[in-house]
Amino acid sequence: MASYITSRAFLLPRSSLVFAKELRYHLWSKKFWPYREVTTGDILYWYESPTKRLVWKSFIHTLEAFPYHSKEELSQKLMSFSPFDPSEPYFLKAPSRGYCLAYQVTPLQKLDLPKPKGLRIPPLGWLRVEAPFVCQWVASKDL
Repeated sequence: MASYITSRAFLLPRSSLVFAKELRYHLWSKKFWPYREVTTGDILYWYESPTKRLVWKSFIHTLEAFPYHSKEELSQKLMSFSPFDPSEPYFLKAPSRGYCLAYQVTPLQKLDLPKPKGLRIPPLGWLRVEAPFVCQWVASKDL
């Protein structure tokens, strides 16, 4: 089991019930990391860039990584996975063909951990929790 931090440029739900219901997905033109690496059972911490805080600790209970050849094909696949809104700006701006990483999580703990100064979240929004500096951040409050 691995642990990751994923970043969002918007505020995440504060209710664990609402947070648990949402389908999460990433759409890429190439098999960007962690497409081949993340698995069911992995721990996922959620970072909000507007608040500059980790706000959730969760685990991935359902995950599918698959190629898609059209937005219509992608939409059908995501709809069969879980209800989602195909008018979401992220979906509309995504590549017309590429790779999808879709998953659902179970929230484990609500957090409020400010990002340490000097820590940068990579452009794709994923970070492994293995470097000592990152481990100290996620362990800074009895996780």
